[in-house]
Amino acid sequence: MRWYLTILVLAIALAAAPEAAQKRRPLPKKPAPKAAEVKPKTATPDVKCPSLIGMGVKTVRSFCDVPAGRDPNEGVVIAIPPHTGTATLTFDLHARHLYSEDEMKRGKPYARYRAVIGVLTMKGDLLTRGAVETEFRTANDLFDRISGGSGPGGL
Repeated sequence: MRWYLTILVLAIALAAAPEAAQKRRPLPKKPAPKAAEVKPKTATPDVKCPSLIGMGVKTVRSFCDVPAGRDPNEGVVIAIPPHTGTATLTFDLHARHLYSEDEMKRGKPYARYRAVIGVLTMKGDLLTRGAVETEFRTANDLFDRISGGSGPGGL
């Protein structure tokens, strides 16, 4: 009788247990390993400037005069190095200003300049446009000065 009672209690306990508790749960899946990120390469491309203005005194950068026109061979030609995937070209665009010490002495040295460019393929297809607009009030507004001029100190 005790065996009967023990089996009955055990059967009731098993019947009352939730079905999910009786099933073996699968182990959680491990996340797939992430692919290593490839850092972009930075390279200084070859630049052909048709009209080099000079070197900056403060930045020691070379400044190039960009002529107006639609013929890519007459503009600044930048050779993008061989690559796979997309390439990004970055450069600084500044409007050229002829600085006048006389205007500074008179106290009215104001000018607004706009430089607009088009980035073309060698076939002449337009890729994008760029523009910059600057204002001049004092010598501190200048990005840089180019040596070899007739201004103070040969700037």
